[in-house]
Amino acid sequence: MQTEGASTPTAIEPDTVRQITTVTLAAAAVIVLVSFASLLPGANWLVPGTPVTIGAALTAVATIAVVALLVILAPALERLVRSSLREPSGLTRKAGTTVRITTVLVAVLIAHRGLADAVQPLLGSVSWAYDIVFLILSLPLLVALAVVLYTSLEPTAEACTSKLLGTGQTDQVEDTDVTIESSNEGGERSSEGSEHSNEDNETMAT
Repeated sequence: MQTEGASTPTAIEPDTVRQITTVTLAAAAVIVLVSFASLLPGANWLVPGTPVTIGAALTAVATIAVVALLVILAPALERLVRSSLREPSGLTRKAGTTVRITTVLVAVLIAHRGLADAVQPLLGSVSWAYDIVFLILSLPLLVALAVVLYTSLEPTAEACTSKLLGTGQTDQVEDTDVTIESSNEGGERSSEGSEHSNEDNETMAT
């Protein structure tokens, strides 16, 4: 039984799936390459004229690449979620928004972690500003995610309730059918009894 107001999911676009797969594989490849690069001899050497190591610089470059790929991936994931869910349109839209915001928030947190070793040594005594900048970037995303999750509570509860009641209604219909069949059997028996009584009366009258 489908819930009233439920949206029929559109066909999943092959281009969207291809884009998600390509970006995911690219991000995985970057992570693997940087992991190997950080193990190379001399990765702990300082970049000339800076307090930043070569390994930290490579990690920073890889981090920027992964963050860019995640930002590109966020809208594609939203489209995939919205096209694959069979739920009310409002709930489907909120689910897609949740995935998009979460992906961007993860990208910001990865950037904060991956760029720290390359940027903070350059800031010197004001290295605390690094955390402040990323706090300013991530806090609005976290608040937006909290708002979407909060406003999704009631639609999600309604969807779950509708599905549970739908199952209950089916059981009630089956019970009703049994009751009706029992009533019909009782009625047939009553009719048969009436016919026998009429025959007896006619015999006695004769």
